[in-house]
Amino acid sequence: QELLSELTDTPLGKQDFTHMTCKEINVGQASGIKAMRLTHSGEDGWILYIPSEYALHVYDSLMSYGKNYGIRNAGYYALRALRTEKFFAYWGTDLTPQITPLECGREYRVKLDKGGFIGYPALVAQRQHGIKKKLVQFLVEDHDLENDIWPWGGEPIYRNGQFCGMTTSTAYGFTVDRHVCLGYVEDINETTGERNYI
Repeated sequence: QELLSELTDTPLGKQDFTHMTCKEINVGQASGIKAMRLTHSGEDGWILYIPSEYALHVYDSLMSYGKNYGIRNAGYYALRALRTEKFFAYWGTDLTPQITPLECGREYRVKLDKGGFIGYPALVAQRQHGIKKKLVQFLVEDHDLENDIWPWGGEPIYRNGQFCGMTTSTAYGFTVDRHVCLGYVEDINETTGERNYI
């Protein structure tokens, strides 16, 4: 917030620019930049959607002013690892068109009282009857980082020796010093394979 405030006149305080909102701002000498107060790593910050003709100017400005803040580039896989630690689901991996907000723990983002949106009757029914799977986060224990195979996603999940789901994505968690996995757990009948409500 402090760095970006040196390059824009837009008020960036949390009361002025709240989480999960988007505004068009100027950065340096570039205008028409869409800034969204949200990051893929789970930390407080912004995603900047920059017109291509201003991309280099904005990058150079941020890197120049950012020297006072210890700014540095971060790789794509580093950001994916950080979002896994923060339990941020990833579209196309943890979230698909077949997953509902109730199943992935994002029901707080749906305003059922407004109604009238696509999928509304299905969500109301699911809320009444329950869900058949739930996105959860796991910390892998008793894992030798040097010798054991690292999880990559798509591994089976067992509870008390019974298959109950699959991991969707994984990453090494730098702050917890072990692997973190996301995946959907279900109550699966061992004999019939039927998924029960949970």
